[in-house]
Amino acid sequence: MTLFSDLVKIFRDYYKKKKDSRTFQVVQYIISISFILGICGLLAYGLSLAFWYYLDSPILEEPELKDWSQNFLGTGPAICDKRLVGYYTDYTKAIIRNEQILKLTHVIYLLLDVYPNGVVKVLDEQKDTSFLKKVEIAKRLNPKLKVMVGVGGYQFARRFSSVAGDETKRQTFQNSITAFLIYHKLDGVDIFWAWPKAKDRENCLKLIKGLRQNLPAQFLISMILPRLAQQLDGYILNSLVDYVDFFNVLSYDYFEPLPGNGANIGPISPMYGGQRGNVDGTMKRLTCEIRKPSKLNLGITLYGTYWNNVESGLGQKRDDIWRLAEVENGPGYSIGWREMEQRNWNLSAANWHEASKSSYIWNPRNKRFLGFESEKSLQEKVIYAKNKNIGGIVVWTMDQDDDKDSVLNIMTSVDMCERGTGDSLKFLINSITSFIDEHDLDGVDVFWIWPSKQDRRSYIRFLQELKKSLAELKIEKKRAEDYIISIIAPRNPSEFEGFNLVEIMDSVDFINVLSYDYYYTTLKVGPLSPLYGGTEGNVDETMKYLSCKTENSRKLNMGVTFYGTTYLNTDLPFGNDSFWIPTSSETKGPFGVRWNQITSDEKSKAKWDNISRTPYSWEDRKFFTFENEKSMREKMKYAEDHNIGGILIWVIDQDDDENTLLSVVSSVDLCSGSSLLAYSCGN
Repeated sequence: MTLFSDLVKIFRDYYKKKKDSRTFQVVQYIISISFILGICGLLAYGLSLAFWYYLDSPILEEPELKDWSQNFLGTGPAICDKRLVGYYTDYTKAIIRNEQILKLTHVIYLLLDVYPNGVVKVLDEQKDTSFLKKVEIAKRLNPKLKVMVGVGGYQFARRFSSVAGDETKRQTFQNSITAFLIYHKLDGVDIFWAWPKAKDRENCLKLIKGLRQNLPAQFLISMILPRLAQQLDGYILNSLVDYVDFFNVLSYDYFEPLPGNGANIGPISPMYGGQRGNVDGTMKRLTCEIRKPSKLNLGITLYGTYWNNVESGLGQKRDDIWRLAEVENGPGYSIGWREMEQRNWNLSAANWHEASKSSYIWNPRNKRFLGFESEKSLQEKVIYAKNKNIGGIVVWTMDQDDDKDSVLNIMTSVDMCERGTGDSLKFLINSITSFIDEHDLDGVDVFWIWPSKQDRRSYIRFLQELKKSLAELKIEKKRAEDYIISIIAPRNPSEFEGFNLVEIMDSVDFINVLSYDYYYTTLKVGPLSPLYGGTEGNVDETMKYLSCKTENSRKLNMGVTFYGTTYLNTDLPFGNDSFWIPTSSETKGPFGVRWNQITSDEKSKAKWDNISRTPYSWEDRKFFTFENEKSMREKMKYAEDHNIGGILIWVIDQDDDENTLLSVVSSVDLCSGSSLLAYSCGN
């Protein structure tokens, strides 16, 4: 308003004698209106610039979210930690659409190259500028999105080995990444090393461990993993899992050449079947290695692969999905999802291979075969990831989706958050059920040593869910008999805190009682498996405790061993009522000795302790305790008299060639019930 006041003053002085004239008033009004219009014009120009800048960006408006991804963003009713990760490459020209940014939880730009000296940087300054703009756009639309940068790639991965193997280069690498993340205000780094070899195992771990220690805590680290067991030699997975936030499993391209075998024609990413690996096998193996399926992302590819001059489609058997690629078939040509229909592939005519849960197109006229991910196969993979409680999905690469984000919409149509966060129970149960089915087995023994008090409820739940799963398998297989579930039980009451025996009995067919190795409780020297007596527990006390707690001794199997135990430099036990003595500083042992390794001389020199009903020898301060035919008969008679359901042998391959101990065990008729002795459970 200062300019306006000065102008008015000039006119007021000039027309001071005519200040009340009509001319002065008109001029004053004109100036006022012109100034106001000028100010409005400047504001309109500024607003239009901002509007057109915003309109020209790929972010137009925030669409309504109607899928499980809203749980990631905090707009839904609950928050879960499942991931939907999208790769973008530095060579892509596709615009990252607002729909993608809103639905993804993590974006990885595979952008950085590894230099021989350990420095990481973008080769092209123009790419760096473009990258920064993409990051700014992504963060503005979805502040919860984690934007990460990928280091390496198939072309530059070979440099990782020399960098990881040199301490100076390793430190340079770690410092370089840290500086890049901080400068560009990113959320983390993806290590795209394909693939460390066996010689790189220790150095790979040092590289990742050092990077984790070098980076501030808020930065994420992810790492790619291969699909095949042959490619895992360079990883110490059970250690890497402590330093990596998640692994991106490239669970596709199973047709690629293997050592000693060429490329094959077939599905790009079979869920099951075949002799060259499949998604289920890959995810099972990795889960068993790291024990945390929540840290795995199942890989999905948005391209297909086709071959020429292929004579037929896939066979319908589970293993009949591969055929060796010949020269006339070509090397296998990649084609992106967005290009398939443009290049005359009729996706609506795709065939479904039920055994491998995969889609393909085979045209008998031009004899071209295309393996690719269809809507159906993608849904199968997302449902699999949900049911197995896999941590998330990773997509290679997002720029290959079509303009409608068809693939992204398919993947977010299945609620991955439904199963909660991090619990691998379903995965374990499905793995057990699948193994039993695949190998045509009759049941499973749960060998858990030992559940703690905090595990009581989860142990019951596990057994109940396992029983339910096997019951469903029975129906599916039209099997006449139920599948068997057994568990192991400890020898001492102090070890039963994690067992709710009353509820457990409803879910198991029998319990294998490890009624031996009583010396393990206090590490004293004494008999391996005393039937009675002593102060450290015995078979009778163990079986009485379990029979009274379960109220069903027929579901108990009493454990016997086909081995003995030796102690060196020890005094003789059995000197008092306890027949146990503490180990001294010079005592060595216990050392296990298989029954088939016990010499006839050792057996003949054995003495008999009538209280514990066990044989032993002691000579030159060497104490040897074991089971022989006499002690085994005593135990079999005990089982018969007390209506014990059966006998557990640990382990049967340690018997001699004449099956001496097995013959004793099998000679007793546990079904006769001739002289049942009831336990007095009130005492």
